[in-house]
Amino acid sequence: MFFDNIKITSGTSAIQTAGLPSGSVFPVGITTNTFTATDASGNSSVGSFDVIVTDNQAPTVIVQNRTIQLDNTGHASVSAEEINNGSSDNCGIALMSLSQTNFDCNNMGDNMVTLTVTDLHGNAASATAVVTVSDNVPPIAIAQNITIYLDTMGIATIIPEDVNNGSYDNCTVATLSIDKISFDSSNLGDNAVVLTVIDLNNNVSIDTAIVKVMDNMAPIVITKNITVQLDFGGLASITVADINNGSSDNSGIATMVLSKSNFDCSNVGNNLVTLTVTDVNGNISTASSVVLVIDNIKPVIAGLPSNITLNACDITATWIAPTASDNCAGVTIVQTAGPSSGDLNAFTNLTTHIIYTATDASGNSTSAGFTVTRPPVLTSTMTADNPYLHFGYSEDQLATITVRPLGGVGPYTVSITMNRSLQCGLVSGLVGGETWSAANATNTHNSCPVSSAPVSLGSVVASGGALTLTVSLMSDAIIMATITDANGCITTNEIQIGAEDDRCQGLDIGKIKMCHRTGSECSSICVDLLSVASHLAHGDYLGDCGNSCSPPVANPKTGSSTTSSSVASSRTASDETASNKSTPSDKIIQETNIDVEAYPNPFKSSIYVRLSNPEEKSISMNMFDLMGKNVPLKPLNKTSDGVDVLDTERLSAGLYFLQVKIGDYSKTVKLIKE
Repeated sequence: MFFDNIKITSGTSAIQTAGLPSGSVFPVGITTNTFTATDASGNSSVGSFDVIVTDNQAPTVIVQNRTIQLDNTGHASVSAEEINNGSSDNCGIALMSLSQTNFDCNNMGDNMVTLTVTDLHGNAASATAVVTVSDNVPPIAIAQNITIYLDTMGIATIIPEDVNNGSYDNCTVATLSIDKISFDSSNLGDNAVVLTVIDLNNNVSIDTAIVKVMDNMAPIVITKNITVQLDFGGLASITVADINNGSSDNSGIATMVLSKSNFDCSNVGNNLVTLTVTDVNGNISTASSVVLVIDNIKPVIAGLPSNITLNACDITATWIAPTASDNCAGVTIVQTAGPSSGDLNAFTNLTTHIIYTATDASGNSTSAGFTVTRPPVLTSTMTADNPYLHFGYSEDQLATITVRPLGGVGPYTVSITMNRSLQCGLVSGLVGGETWSAANATNTHNSCPVSSAPVSLGSVVASGGALTLTVSLMSDAIIMATITDANGCITTNEIQIGAEDDRCQGLDIGKIKMCHRTGSECSSICVDLLSVASHLAHGDYLGDCGNSCSPPVANPKTGSSTTSSSVASSRTASDETASNKSTPSDKIIQETNIDVEAYPNPFKSSIYVRLSNPEEKSISMNMFDLMGKNVPLKPLNKTSDGVDVLDTERLSAGLYFLQVKIGDYSKTVKLIKE
């Protein structure tokens, strides 16, 4: 800057003490130029002026575009100098700045940045450049090894996340993928799986993982209950296919095994059987089923007798019992119909069916039989129109006994006798006694006085006919009949008649004993014959009152006794059955208060007699033959248990009656001597 307007008077000197000389380049701003003038006298004066320089010219800004790369952390930066492309200023640049210098993943692509240039005097100017942010850093792929298991369908699947072990990127991972996601039993073991990681900028990285495929899924075992039948050898067997009901496995079944496959008779019933299934990978599972072993094979009967035909007078049939066999042990055979072999007088029908039944342990049974045929069996009926007699009262002292042969072959011979002789004149002052008379028969020992039992013999009784006997008795008696048919077959029968002597004695001779009842009281009285009927009408009864004021159990109006078995009597059929067994079981029980066992029956040289005598009353035993004759008995000894042994060696073969009396009771036993 130049300045020339400063004037100095003569004799005075002026010196510039501050500022810039004229012609200097003055800086922007205020420059104060100071001058000092001094005269000759030394007087001085100071004067100054300001030079003001201003700069209002903005810098010239020149920029350039730039591309920057994100680093591994996802960051990048740029400076003003990198954007500046020769910016200038007339005075000089004081400062250059960018609107954005730091970039990250959010700034991918072109970014507009402004470069601002400020000169030394505060003048500023700016220009815009493009900063392109790019990312070429690949992701870090990190894979991990895993183990997977096949499911029930034999399949296993994975996703990338299963093998990813923290893969990452400087920015963001866009996708994870694997080259295999599904596995089956063909992939058991180690499998290499590639994990691919791609970031948002399509940078790619891979890593490999080992996927171990395993199968720990046990097989599914399904069984079914079955029933098996033992064969004729008592055996049965099953296979896996019989029990298996659709067992399965996700990988495949290697083996199936049964805990038991063979059965025999000892296994009849329910058996628990286990099916064990093992898959191809060694996994094992089991399930149980019930095997019902049954035996439907029926036993076989062997040795069955042929049909038997008896002779006319045979009283029994004998045979050897058959045997039975079966596929299993434990078979039994029993006779289920018909009499037993050797049963006396049991084959009374024209045809008797004998049936044996074999039954095994499982309840299977087989029946087989044969027949025993015989001519019509000789039997008889024996009836009495009055089973209880009151001797002395003519209206009730007679009984008619009718013996009627049945079956067999007529004509018949009928012999009737009694177990005692007739009683004669038992009441003092009265004559007469018991009577015995049979029509169309020869009667012996039937008139008083007698010492033997009466006998009536009808030599010829036609088929359909009968022998009739009329008796009047004072005391109980057993009347016995023997019937022989044209073939010589013999049957016997008997009936028991109750009787009492109701004649009064002394001054009441001619009167009848009666029990006269008044309310609960009673007394024995004698009444004349014409008054008996009226006494009976109001509740009195014939005979003494006794202790109970009640008539005898077998009173005259209770009915008759009938028999119809070849060896039957008024007792039960089982009481009269003859047997070949020599045991006390062949007992004959009278309908009294005593028991008598006589055995063996039939007998030979001796018989054993067991008695029940709880009151230790007097005992008597008498033997009678068919003719009613008393046969002497010779006691041999008595066993240690009280059984009487009687000697019968001298008796002839035939039918006998043993009468046993104990106190007020008696029993007659029918015996056969061989």
